[in-house]
Amino acid sequence: MNLIIQRAKQLIELVEEEQKTQLDRWNENESNLKVLRSSGELMFPLKINKYNFSVNNSPTLEVSYPNYYNERLFDRGTSILIFDEEQNKCKGMLSECDDQNLSVQLYLDDFPEWVYENKIGIIPHADEKTFRFMLGILNSIVNEKSALLVKHLQSIYNNDKNIGDADGKTELKINDELNDSQKKAVERSLGGDRIVTIQGPPGTGKTTTLVEVIQQLKANKQKVIASAPSNTAVDHLATKLIDSGIKILRLGNEVKVSDDLLDHTPNGILAQPNNQKQLKKLKAQVNELRKKASQFKRSFTAEDRENRKKWRAEAREINKEIRSLSNYIISKHIEEADVILGTPVGLCDSSIKEIKFDVGIIDEAGQCLTPLGFLVMDNAKRVILCGDQKQLPPTVISKKAKKNGLDRSILEEALQQNEADVMLDLQYRMPPVIADFSAIYFYDGKLRSAKKNTEDHLDFYDTSGAGFKEVKDENGSIFNPEEIEMVTKIIEEQSIKDATFISPYAAQVRRAKSTLPKNINCSTIDGFQGQEDDVIIISLVRNNEEGEIGFLSDYRRMNVAMTRARKKLIVIGDSATLGGNEFFGAFISHCEEQNVYRSVFELMY
Repeated sequence: MNLIIQRAKQLIELVEEEQKTQLDRWNENESNLKVLRSSGELMFPLKINKYNFSVNNSPTLEVSYPNYYNERLFDRGTSILIFDEEQNKCKGMLSECDDQNLSVQLYLDDFPEWVYENKIGIIPHADEKTFRFMLGILNSIVNEKSALLVKHLQSIYNNDKNIGDADGKTELKINDELNDSQKKAVERSLGGDRIVTIQGPPGTGKTTTLVEVIQQLKANKQKVIASAPSNTAVDHLATKLIDSGIKILRLGNEVKVSDDLLDHTPNGILAQPNNQKQLKKLKAQVNELRKKASQFKRSFTAEDRENRKKWRAEAREINKEIRSLSNYIISKHIEEADVILGTPVGLCDSSIKEIKFDVGIIDEAGQCLTPLGFLVMDNAKRVILCGDQKQLPPTVISKKAKKNGLDRSILEEALQQNEADVMLDLQYRMPPVIADFSAIYFYDGKLRSAKKNTEDHLDFYDTSGAGFKEVKDENGSIFNPEEIEMVTKIIEEQSIKDATFISPYAAQVRRAKSTLPKNINCSTIDGFQGQEDDVIIISLVRNNEEGEIGFLSDYRRMNVAMTRARKKLIVIGDSATLGGNEFFGAFISHCEEQNVYRSVFELMY
């Protein structure tokens, strides 16, 4: 128990440090703004295309931003600070985020004058609600107020996971279309372990497996709560569950929910014709009473005054009835839903506060901050963590908090003593020649490929000796213009029509966007995690005499980059700079063994 409390106290310090860093990271210093803009952490200036008001009557800006921004920091539902050149600012949220076009919702009643008059920008801002809930759950551990969560943590830290047979477990036939490792993951998830960990490397059908797990839990009459660290990941799982016939309820801020899922949110349910019919009649009565109570009279008698009080009191009573009916309708859907979904903070909803679910599932658990994971674990008797600790961890801004382990995900926290209970070991995305290097380096050779090699799937272009030196822009960001020129030539030589260009460096992506054809999507590696394309082109950028590779040494980032391609992977880099590194030296050797090593001179001359 002391170990658990000690860990919770450590996390409290790290969360507070991260919150302070996020609150302090923006100031009016012009040079600081340039650095943040260059790294994609700030958008300025925005082009305002439209002034509008949202459904909930909040002032909303439709804007565009043609330059590079970090997609991991700017996503639908991100808390932001809107500012101008004159140091005016207000809080808001990104309600839509689609490539260059964004929808910015202001937390004000109306647009301030400076929004009309000056150039504006946005920067991510500390989400006070998220930090409040993280600190709340950690303090509840310290104060010994979360008995169920503490039992889960004892399973993690004391390595005692079994709690006996799962309630109501019966023999169920698992979908024959699943492969052996997927079936094993389903079986393990239905067993008696308090914590089940499933590692899902790229392309191994993680979501397919979770959908089958939930199908089985439904048949077993088990109540399920499911979560993921981002709204996008929650919506993806929710959509797959609906497609499979699972009845869901999607909780959380509805501005952050995909339009396709709004019918499955509380307000969407209340708006259904059969429910709206009951509520509409009561709302009409309230409006009529308010209208009568607000009527102006030149001579106002004591009787008029009493009538006004009476009508307002009646309106309040009917409003109570409306709230009561609305709560009843939602509680009925909570009772009937097979799965309730939301981000960890979105699931901190008063409507489910008193429910203890049979099973809690955290998808993309390798990207979920540990305290956020605790929020979900506190709501369920058993927990399934599914993700991949070999890909990018959660985003943490504070260098101090990151150094001391705040970016260790809930999945890594659970795996600190053991390997995952099950690893999905058959990937369907890539042919073997692309997948094999990651399979060997990150997954001990256990990851197999369902596809076969049928054509030229992999190229490594070595720029050694060509003088493609890296350079720094005015903000100190690294880029390599000659590598972008190479990409243009590769596209022409191989007649590539559509592809995605990715690089670890924001400055390289920014220049690629302004140089490469419009049909080539451009993104940082971090921004492209969770996505895929037929053709992926990676520019590694680093080329220096010292052999410095910077954060290319975070190999998990490279694992993400090298596992996005469905048909063709093209990597551009300098072997003289990279080859002395264990990871990149092994990759270059792999390319030589596969006979896919190319010198830049083959392309240029």
